[in-house]
Amino acid sequence: MKRPMDKALNFVSQDTIAALNEMVGDGYILKYLDTLENIENRIFSDSNGTFVEATGEPRPGTFDMLRTLRALKDDLRTLNALCPESPSELSSTDN
Repeated sequence: MKRPMDKALNFVSQDTIAALNEMVGDGYILKYLDTLENIENRIFSDSNGTFVEATGEPRPGTFDMLRTLRALKDDLRTLNALCPESPSELSSTDN
């Protein structure tokens, strides 16, 4: 089932919340953010012509790729902000 991009997510299962809390608690989301940041930095510092033409112009698709990376980073930051800072902040009453 696809969710329209302009519609808010109204329900998240407890299993999904638990999985996200575990990911945040273990630092996975921050690791993914670092990885996306590294990819973005490599695109900007491209010296072998993978993302930039010899003329200095970006290759086709480069801007779309950067937009996608930034959207993913924003989504991960949002998830990270909505979840507890550490597993110790979770209580048995959260279920």
